[in-house]
Parts: sequence; C-alpha cells; structure tokens
Amino acid sequence: MLTPWGYEVDELPDLITVSDFNEATNSRYAGDARIEPAIASASAAIRAYCGWHVAPVLDCSITLDGEAGDIWLPTNALASVTSATVGGDDVTVTGSNRRGRVRLAHKTCGLGNVAIDYVAGYDVAACPDLMGVVVQRVMASVAMTTYGVSQETAGGVSISYSGSALSDLGSAFLPDSVKAALSTYRLVRSHAA
Repeated sequence: MLTPWGYEVDELPDLITVSDFNEATNSRYAGDARIEPAIASASAAIRAYCGWHVAPVLDCSITLDGEAGDIWLPTNALASVTSATVGGDDVTVTGSNRRGRVRLAHKTCGLGNVAIDYVAGYDVAACPDLMGVVVQRVMASVAMTTYGVSQETAGGVSISYSGSALSDLGSAFLPDSVKAALSTYRLVRSHAA
C-alpha cells in the first residue's frame, strides 16, 4: 500500500495495539469500543505531524528521483537498506545512516530512476515516550467524549476543569505540548545549497 509519504509498505498497523493500551492503563478501559478508533486516530495524527510512519519497524519500498549526491529516505530510524537499483540495474550501497541518508556507488541523476527497499521505524516498546504520547492522546479522546463538562458541584464540593483540558480534543488533534514531545520523531530535512 502506498503511504501518504511516498513509499510503500505491505500494511500500516496503528502505532500501538489495544492490548498495548490496556497494559499501559492497567485495563482501565478494557472492552471500551472507543479505544480502537481512538488509537487509529491518534496514530494518523502523530504520523501526519511527524511526516512518516514512525512505528513499528516495517519493510518499505520507494521510487525516487536521482539527485547529485546522497539519497534521503523519508525516515529518521533507518535499520537497513536491503536493495537499491538505478534505472533497473542493481547498485551497491556504499553507506547509510539511521537518519535516512543513503550513498550509492552509482550516479543517480534522473526522474523516478532510483528504487530502494529498506527497513525503517521504531519499536514502540523501546520508546516509552512515544507509547506515552499515544496512550495520552487516546485517554484525552475517551475522557472528553465521556465527561465533556467544565464544572461539577456536589454538596459543598465544586470541581472546575482547566481550560487546557477542555480544549484538548483528543486523539486526532495535537496540542503544542504533544508536538514538543514528538520532536524527536519528526522528519526534518535541511540541505545546504
């Protein structure tokens, strides 16, 4: 399947599973039908912001225009390059780094003439900060659809919820604090002229 970031994968699972979420929340929401769609929504929002699939580790394929110099893959967690061709001919990969930079032993200039198969992505179990962001986005989504109140009073006790909690629309939306937490995973490119 073609991803929104221009490369193909066999499938694109959510960043975490319902089982992962239940484990992280001590099954507090186990059986809640809103969890799975909230995970899907949070996964899509996080990936859109980061500019690539982020997790899990996946086999990927991409066709790119050849450039003078190195090829940049849309990832910042490149595990390996499994094959590369230029104009249909196999070429040697002479170097790569985890940020997605790949150097080929062949001149690559041309439109759509470079095909690379590679493995990329994070293991979310090894990234507790990423897991935490996804879980928090899902919980925000579920809490706001459940409660959606700004103030409660019972007897002599009154509780007012903060404005930031009320403005957090949950899984599909990323407030600035979440964007800051995702900065490590966001794909950013800078080229000098």
